[in-house]
Amino acid sequence: GLAPDAVLIAGEQSAFRPRLEPIAPVLHFDPFRENHDNAAVARATLLDLGGLLERRDLAESKLAAMDARLAALKAEIADAYDGNPPRVTLIRFIDDKRVVIYTANGMPAAALGALGLHSAYPAPPSRWGLAFKPVTELAVIDEGLVLHIEPFPAAGELFPTALWQAMPFVAEGRFGSLPTLWTYGGAMSIGRIGEAIAAELLFRRSR
Repeated sequence: GLAPDAVLIAGEQSAFRPRLEPIAPVLHFDPFRENHDNAAVARATLLDLGGLLERRDLAESKLAAMDARLAALKAEIADAYDGNPPRVTLIRFIDDKRVVIYTANGMPAAALGALGLHSAYPAPPSRWGLAFKPVTELAVIDEGLVLHIEPFPAAGELFPTALWQAMPFVAEGRFGSLPTLWTYGGAMSIGRIGEAIAAELLFRRSR
C-alpha cells in the first residue's frame, strides 16, 4: 500500500485533513487568498517545498535566477522606452462577450511589478488577482497597451465587429497578444509571464 512521507493539500482541501492524517503527516498550503500577497506566499511555498524535499538550495537559486532575469528585462524596457514605459493591462477572453482582466494580487500583476510596469485598470486585490467583466468594460482603458493571453477561439466573432474596432486601444494600435500562459501557477510562473510581457514590449519598440 501507499506509505508516503507526507501528504500535501491546498486551499479547500483542508476539509480532507482528518481522513488523510492517519496516512501520513499533512502539510496544508493556502496559496490564493484575498487578504495576503499571493506572489509572496508562492515564493515562500516554493522554499518550503524545497526544504521538504531537501532541495532548498535549488529553490533559492531558481528564485534568484528568476529575479535577476526580471531585473535585467526591467532595465531593458526602461532603456527602450527612455524611462517611461507604457501601462500594460493583461486580459484573457472567456468568449466573445466576457473577459478576465488581471488585477492586483495575481501572478500577472507580480510580473508587471517586477518589470517596473503598471496596469491601466486599477482594481482592489482579489483572491485570484482578476476581475470578470463584459467585453464592453475594456472601453474604460484609455492608456497604454492591452495584451490578451492566447488562445481565444472566438477571435473571429469579436475582432471584426464595430464594437471591437471602436475600442480606443484597438483603433490606436495598442492591442496585442501574448502566448499561452498559466496565470494561476506558482512562483516560477511570474518569470514566464514576465518574459512574455517583456518580449512583446521590446518587439514593439524595435519596429
